[in-house]
Amino acid sequence: MDKRFLREKVKADLAAFKNKEEEDKEIVNRIRSLKEYKENDVILVYSPLFDEVDISPIFCDDKLFLFPYINGDEMAFSTGPLKIDRFNIPAPIEKRETAFDRALIIVPARALDRNGFRLGRGAGYYDRYLKRNKKRLFSLSICYSIQLFDHIPHNAEDEKVNSIITGNELLFF
Repeated sequence: MDKRFLREKVKADLAAFKNKEEEDKEIVNRIRSLKEYKENDVILVYSPLFDEVDISPIFCDDKLFLFPYINGDEMAFSTGPLKIDRFNIPAPIEKRETAFDRALIIVPARALDRNGFRLGRGAGYYDRYLKRNKKRLFSLSICYSIQLFDHIPHNAEDEKVNSIITGNELLFF
Protein backbone atom coordinates (compact mmCIF):
# COMPACT_ATOMS: atom_id res chain seq x y z
CA MET A 1 0.00 0.00 0.00
CA ASP A 2 1.55 3.33 -1.03
CA LYS A 3 1.05 6.68 0.72
CA ARG A 4 -1.33 8.11 -1.90
CA PHE A 5 -3.56 5.04 -1.78
CA LEU A 6 -3.57 5.09 2.04
CA ARG A 7 -4.56 8.78 2.10
CA GLU A 8 -7.50 8.02 -0.21
CA LYS A 9 -8.52 4.99 1.87
CA VAL A 10 -8.47 7.02 5.09
CA LYS A 11 -10.46 9.82 3.43
CA ALA A 12 -13.18 7.33 2.46
CA ASP A 13 -13.11 5.63 5.87
CA LEU A 14 -13.47 8.97 7.66
CA ALA A 15 -16.45 9.95 5.49
CA ALA A 16 -18.26 6.83 6.74
CA PHE A 17 -17.01 7.01 10.35
CA LYS A 18 -19.85 7.30 12.89
CA ASN A 19 -18.00 7.62 16.24
CA LYS A 20 -16.27 10.96 15.61
CA GLU A 21 -17.83 12.94 18.50
CA GLU A 22 -17.40 10.08 20.96
CA GLU A 23 -13.72 9.61 20.05
CA ASP A 24 -13.12 13.40 20.03
CA LYS A 25 -14.17 13.51 23.69
CA GLU A 26 -12.10 10.46 24.63
CA ILE A 27 -9.00 11.79 22.87
CA VAL A 28 -9.33 15.21 24.55
CA ASN A 29 -9.68 13.48 27.96
CA ARG A 30 -6.56 11.40 27.26
CA ILE A 31 -4.59 14.46 26.20
CA ARG A 32 -5.55 16.29 29.41
CA SER A 33 -4.57 13.30 31.56
CA LEU A 34 -1.16 12.90 29.89
CA LYS A 35 1.79 13.79 32.14
CA GLU A 36 3.50 15.63 29.28
CA TYR A 37 0.42 17.82 28.81
CA LYS A 38 0.17 18.65 32.50
CA GLU A 39 3.89 19.45 32.77
CA ASN A 40 4.15 21.75 29.74
CA ASP A 41 2.88 25.32 29.72
CA VAL A 42 3.45 25.68 25.96
CA ILE A 43 1.39 23.49 23.65
CA LEU A 44 1.85 23.53 19.87
CA VAL A 45 -1.49 22.67 18.31
CA TYR A 46 -3.44 22.91 15.08
CA SER A 47 -6.87 24.27 14.33
CA PRO A 48 -8.77 21.10 13.37
CA LEU A 49 -10.23 20.66 9.92
CA PHE A 50 -13.61 18.93 9.53
CA ASP A 51 -12.06 15.47 9.19
CA GLU A 52 -9.48 15.81 11.98
CA VAL A 53 -9.79 15.14 15.70
CA ASP A 54 -11.47 18.15 17.31
CA ILE A 55 -9.04 19.22 20.02
CA SER A 56 -10.55 22.69 20.36
CA PRO A 57 -11.92 22.03 23.90
CA ILE A 58 -8.35 22.14 25.25
CA PHE A 59 -7.92 25.68 23.92
CA CYS A 60 -9.77 26.85 27.06
CA ASP A 61 -7.13 25.29 29.33
CA ASP A 62 -4.60 27.47 31.13
CA LYS A 63 -1.74 26.98 28.64
CA LEU A 64 -0.02 29.00 25.93
CA PHE A 65 -1.30 27.56 22.65
CA LEU A 66 0.75 28.18 19.52
CA PHE A 67 -0.62 27.52 16.03
CA PRO A 68 1.30 26.65 12.84
CA TYR A 69 1.89 28.86 9.86
CA ILE A 70 3.92 28.26 6.72
CA ASN A 71 6.98 30.38 5.99
CA GLY A 72 8.45 29.30 2.65
CA ASP A 73 9.24 25.58 2.92
CA GLU A 74 9.17 25.62 6.70
CA MET A 75 6.56 25.70 9.42
CA ALA A 76 6.66 27.92 12.50
CA PHE A 77 4.30 28.50 15.44
CA SER A 78 2.74 31.67 16.82
CA THR A 79 -0.20 32.84 18.91
CA GLY A 80 -3.64 33.66 17.47
CA PRO A 81 -5.94 35.16 16.33
CA LEU A 82 -6.31 32.93 13.31
CA LYS A 83 -7.35 33.55 9.71
CA ILE A 84 -7.80 31.12 6.80
CA ASP A 85 -4.50 30.97 4.89
CA ARG A 86 -3.62 30.11 1.28
CA PHE A 87 -3.89 26.39 2.11
CA ASN A 88 -7.46 26.94 3.41
CA ILE A 89 -6.25 26.22 6.95
CA PRO A 90 -6.68 28.51 9.99
CA ALA A 91 -3.27 30.08 10.75
CA PRO A 92 -2.03 32.97 12.90
CA ILE A 93 -2.61 36.39 11.34
CA GLU A 94 0.68 37.67 12.70
CA LYS A 95 3.55 35.62 11.26
CA ARG A 96 6.04 36.04 14.09
CA GLU A 97 7.47 32.85 15.57
CA THR A 98 6.95 32.58 19.32
CA ALA A 99 10.04 31.46 21.24
CA PHE A 100 9.89 28.62 23.77
CA ASP A 101 12.35 26.34 25.55
CA ARG A 102 10.24 23.21 25.87
CA ALA A 103 6.79 22.23 24.59
CA LEU A 104 4.34 19.50 23.78
CA ILE A 105 3.39 19.38 20.10
CA ILE A 106 0.11 17.78 19.08
CA VAL A 107 0.55 16.58 15.52
CA PRO A 108 -2.40 15.81 13.24
CA ALA A 109 -2.21 12.71 11.04
CA ARG A 110 -3.99 11.08 8.13
CA ALA A 111 -2.77 7.72 9.43
CA LEU A 112 -0.49 6.37 12.16
CA ASP A 113 1.12 3.03 12.84
CA ARG A 114 1.99 1.08 15.96
CA ASN A 115 5.69 1.93 15.51
CA GLY A 116 5.22 5.70 15.85
CA PHE A 117 5.24 6.64 12.18
CA ARG A 118 2.65 9.07 10.85
CA LEU A 119 1.30 9.86 7.45
CA GLY A 120 0.45 13.53 7.00
CA ARG A 121 -1.12 15.35 4.08
CA GLY A 122 2.07 15.04 2.02
CA ALA A 123 3.96 18.34 2.23
CA GLY A 124 6.39 17.26 5.00
CA TYR A 125 6.06 20.42 7.12
CA TYR A 126 5.58 18.57 10.40
CA ASP A 127 8.39 16.10 9.66
CA ARG A 128 10.86 18.93 9.00
CA TYR A 129 9.69 20.84 12.08
CA LEU A 130 9.99 17.76 14.32
CA LYS A 131 13.47 17.01 12.99
CA ARG A 132 14.67 20.60 13.61
CA ASN A 133 13.17 20.83 17.12
CA LYS A 134 13.34 17.25 18.39
CA LYS A 135 15.37 18.06 21.53
CA ARG A 136 12.84 20.54 22.91
CA LEU A 137 9.59 18.82 21.96
CA PHE A 138 7.53 15.90 23.17
CA SER A 139 5.54 14.88 20.08
CA LEU A 140 2.04 13.49 20.42
CA SER A 141 0.09 12.48 17.35
CA ILE A 142 -3.63 11.86 17.48
CA CYS A 143 -6.14 10.17 15.22
CA TYR A 144 -9.38 8.23 15.24
CA SER A 145 -9.18 4.49 15.88
CA ILE A 146 -9.84 3.73 12.19
CA GLN A 147 -6.68 5.66 11.26
CA LEU A 148 -4.29 3.46 13.27
CA PHE A 149 -2.59 0.67 11.32
CA ASP A 150 -0.04 -2.02 12.16
CA HIS A 151 2.30 -0.57 9.52
CA ILE A 152 2.21 2.40 7.16
CA PRO A 153 4.68 3.25 4.41
CA HIS A 154 7.49 5.57 5.50
CA ASN A 155 10.88 6.76 4.33
CA ALA A 156 14.00 8.44 5.72
CA GLU A 157 12.36 11.91 5.82
CA ASP A 158 9.48 10.69 8.01
CA GLU A 159 9.88 11.47 11.71
CA LYS A 160 8.50 9.18 14.39
CA VAL A 161 6.40 10.67 17.19
CA ASN A 162 6.90 10.02 20.91
CA SER A 163 3.30 9.03 21.59
CA ILE A 164 -0.03 8.31 19.90
CA ILE A 165 -3.55 8.75 21.23
CA THR A 166 -6.62 7.34 19.50
CA GLY A 167 -10.15 6.98 20.74
CA ASN A 168 -9.19 3.54 22.07
CA GLU A 169 -5.46 3.58 22.82
CA LEU A 170 -2.46 5.40 24.24
CA LEU A 171 0.94 4.33 22.88
CA PHE A 172 4.48 5.47 23.76
CA PHE A 173 7.70 5.00 21.74
